[in-house]
Amino acid sequence: MNIKNLVTYAALLSLGVILHAMTPGLLGNMKPDFLLATFFICITIAPSFKDVLIVSIACAFLASLTTSLPGGEIANIVDKLITGPVMYFVLTKLKSLDSMIKIALFSFIGTLLSGLLFLLTLMVMNVLPLELSTLFISLVVPTAIANMIFFTFLYKGFKRVSPAA
Repeated sequence: MNIKNLVTYAALLSLGVILHAMTPGLLGNMKPDFLLATFFICITIAPSFKDVLIVSIACAFLASLTTSLPGGEIANIVDKLITGPVMYFVLTKLKSLDSMIKIALFSFIGTLLSGLLFLLTLMVMNVLPLELSTLFISLVVPTAIANMIFFTFLYKGFKRVSPAA
């Protein structure tokens, strides 16, 4: 990992953690995870799997620091440590798709996966505030749609200012 990549990851995750911290808790004090949009940009520009693991660890701990849900700390760590590597491999499979379709689909699938892992971890810990299906449909799916839009615009802007990405 070179310094340029490290600084880029830090700047992107800083923006994401500010968004995550500012988002209010909604259903059962759970909040939409807009940190994922910047996390996914880091994954798309990461040159190696090692970089993705490092970014996943950083994102996991940043998300756990800004959670508003009791038990969300552990759920955030589990979810990001699994989502990062899985989405890195999904990205390698989406290479043949059109750029706009790829980035929109990538963030939508990633947010759904992350949200599901988060909820399943809470369910295993027995601290899920509402029913799994209710939370998935009312919080995860709308967050996935919002992240898809936010990620697409953010990614296009990032690509414009960083042609090497």
